[in-house]
Amino acid sequence: MLINTVILFVKDVLPVFIMLSFISMFHIPQLMTRRDVILLLLLTLAGMWLLNSHIESLSELFDGGGLELLYTVIDVAVYFALLMSCIIFISAKPINIVQKLILIVSIAGYIAINLSEFFLYFSTFLVSSQTLVSTLVGASFGLGICVSFTALFALTLNSLRRNRPIVLLLVWALYLAGFLAQTLYQLQQIDVLNSGRVLWNSSQWVADSSEYGYLLKAMFGYVSTPTTEYAVVYLLSLILFAAVIVLPRKLSRAKLNPMGGLQ
Repeated sequence: MLINTVILFVKDVLPVFIMLSFISMFHIPQLMTRRDVILLLLLTLAGMWLLNSHIESLSELFDGGGLELLYTVIDVAVYFALLMSCIIFISAKPINIVQKLILIVSIAGYIAINLSEFFLYFSTFLVSSQTLVSTLVGASFGLGICVSFTALFALTLNSLRRNRPIVLLLVWALYLAGFLAQTLYQLQQIDVLNSGRVLWNSSQWVADSSEYGYLLKAMFGYVSTPTTEYAVVYLLSLILFAAVIVLPRKLSRAKLNPMGGLQ
């Protein structure tokens, strides 16, 4: 039970910590003010309450695929909100109130989904008195792992931001690509999309259900058996990210020199 609790933290809680680490690199102090954090916390708690109180009715929608569709919509919204944050970061412009609200609301929805699933499974562990001690010990280990890894990861990102901004953008691009590509599996679970041909199988080195598998999945969207559709969405996301980086620079140069000659 101790190992299961640790894996539960790595699976559901660590992705939230990783996302917040990325956001903190791009928007301190523009987004991480006390008022914004309080708003994010309140929206997250409200989202968790709504999900937990209506989870049965939501799961019955769309022939039993209501929850997966809701998760997909929220994940896609989070993806484009984070992509928007990249545009703001590249253009070095302050974030306005509308952009800030879009980012906070979408992130609150994502956190609410992850923590709702976490507390749902974690509460089942706490019911049994025989596993209470091991569950609490596992929770302390799991939380310690999440906090420790997030601190090291944030320091690494901060160092990359100062010394290697191109590498930081590459890591960000891989994170977003993996984040978007994972929505395919939610749609495949409810037969909206068919599973394509598996390109390779790396489960003998890193299994999806292992601690390293969950970590790599949270950071870069790792799956041991990626399909053709997964690879296509992953590559399209990288291309879109590259376009988002290049296009603002070209537009700014065009505004500085609209005739294409020297001024």
